[in-house]
This record gives sequence, structure tokens and C-alpha cells, in this order.
Amino acid sequence: PATVKLTTIASNAKKALSVKWEKMTGISGFKIQYSETKDFKNVKTSYVGSLRHSKTRSDLSAGKKYYVRVCAYKKVNGITYEGKWSNVKSCTVK
Repeated sequence: PATVKLTTIASNAKKALSVKWEKMTGISGFKIQYSETKDFKNVKTSYVGSLRHSKTRSDLSAGKKYYVRVCAYKKVNGITYEGKWSNVKSCTVK
């Protein structure tokens, strides 16, 4: 799959982070990673279907800065192929 373009990341609610990216076609879904470090050690991961282009995660720690990246994936004959990670954006959670 092609590389995802991460467009927006914001904390509009307590302990929550909203992430948006550009729409894509011909994929199975998206994998989103959240980390408190730039090198993405100790990540939290979420998955969403191909029709979505945003995700809000509400189980993060208030006052912490999180780095976020997204990649697209496609399943073919039981094998999952992942695209390259998007650009990385960061935001401090309320």
C-alpha cells in the first residue's frame, strides 16, 4: 500500500487524542501507533477499517506528549502487507 498522509492530531477532550489522515482506496485498513517517545518504543496500537480516515483514542495519559504515526495495510490470501509509516506528528493530551 501507499504511504498514508497524516493531516491532523489534536487533543479536544480529557485523556483523548484525535487523529485524521487522507482517505485511501484499495486497502484493508489502517494501523495507528501512539508513543510517548520519538523512537516509538512502548507503543499503543489501534486498527480501523479502510472506510475510516480518523480515530479518537481516549485511554491516554493526561499531560503527556504523544507521537503518532499511521500506515495502511492490505490483506491478500491471508497475508498482511503494510505500507510505509506516515509522517510523525505530536500533541500533548489534555
